[in-house]
Amino acid sequence: MLDRLQLVVKYFPVHSAFIGGGLALAIYWRLRGQARAWFLALAGWLFAAVLAGPAFAIQTLALTLITTAIARYLQRAPKARWTAALYWLGLALPLLNLALFKYGLAPGLRASLGLVRALGVSYYTFKLLHLVIDSRRGRLREIDARLALAFVFFVPTFPAGPIYRYRQFVADLDGVGPLDSGAVRTGTRRLIYGLFFKFILADRLGFWAAAQGAPGQLGRGALALVLLAWALQIFLDFKGYSDIAIGLARFFGFQAPENFRTPYLKPNLVLFWQNWHITLTSWLREYVYLPLGKWLLPRIGREHPWLINALAQLVTMGLVGLWHGSTLNFLVWGLYHGVGLSLYRIYSDLSQRYLPEAARSALGGPAGRLAGTLATFGFVALGWVFFVNDLPAAVSIISRLLGIGR
Repeated sequence: MLDRLQLVVKYFPVHSAFIGGGLALAIYWRLRGQARAWFLALAGWLFAAVLAGPAFAIQTLALTLITTAIARYLQRAPKARWTAALYWLGLALPLLNLALFKYGLAPGLRASLGLVRALGVSYYTFKLLHLVIDSRRGRLREIDARLALAFVFFVPTFPAGPIYRYRQFVADLDGVGPLDSGAVRTGTRRLIYGLFFKFILADRLGFWAAAQGAPGQLGRGALALVLLAWALQIFLDFKGYSDIAIGLARFFGFQAPENFRTPYLKPNLVLFWQNWHITLTSWLREYVYLPLGKWLLPRIGREHPWLINALAQLVTMGLVGLWHGSTLNFLVWGLYHGVGLSLYRIYSDLSQRYLPEAARSALGGPAGRLAGTLATFGFVALGWVFFVNDLPAAVSIISRLLGIGR
């Protein structure tokens, strides 16, 4: 039976999505109370089993149950003897699972277990880590295993985000009322936008860029156009997936978090990252950047804020890069942005300290904001070269764009 379902999904993806989605919604809206959470968990688990295989679905279910049990124990016994060991185990298990799928750890083991592919592993890893960390910090109320399963396996956000937080998910589920026409209109509009951005604009831009030939054989003008196409294609691709997920979530009565707010129109790099892949960057800021900065502060000293910020930014943005891909070019892309954010912090502090008020006002005016927006977009667009190409090719392309290579 499972093989037949996989064939349907493989050869009739659009039909499968409409039939399966429509059936799921029809059942969901006839249920009430706890039954809805159980249904969301079961539907998400079946979704993972059909698209990624039963072995992956069983393994992900086991990981979720174990991690949830650890988080629940941390809530009930925060000062027990084994709390610290369980806490680190709760962090290690999702991270090892991520390494197993994304970073090539033990490929022989993965093959022997039938774990051929992963679905949404980068996203549900953050959900599981969030449960463990916030349980240890005392930020979460009693975690319900049923709700945790629905939270992790929630179909609209399971494959590609946005990254939900447990309290927001539970609040959305508790607040689900009768399906109203406003939710249907909003969900339909976001779904159409997402499909248009992803499958019409982004894919066509990608095809156009690929049709121009190898970047190493293009002139500087053509390379600049390809770079612009990459920048738009990456944004529209990510934005499209997010809009599809947000639209689908609205059909279930949920308000999934926004992931993009016109990031290319922001006048500096900090604002760009506050509006690009918002759920990812806010997660890493809360769980990596701020704790790391707090840890570094007494060790380096308050008199070196730029150094503390730079180290925290480089680590955080390096993780952003590695989260997107396991190869060296993604790490370099993340560090590139870490350097940019660190330099902007220095520039911002020096401007506040030494620039006259009239100059600061001019920088904050329309012309200054336009210049900042163009400079920020140029910096971000140049960085996409590392995102799209392997490291040697990226270095060669950037050298040619800057006129320092052949």
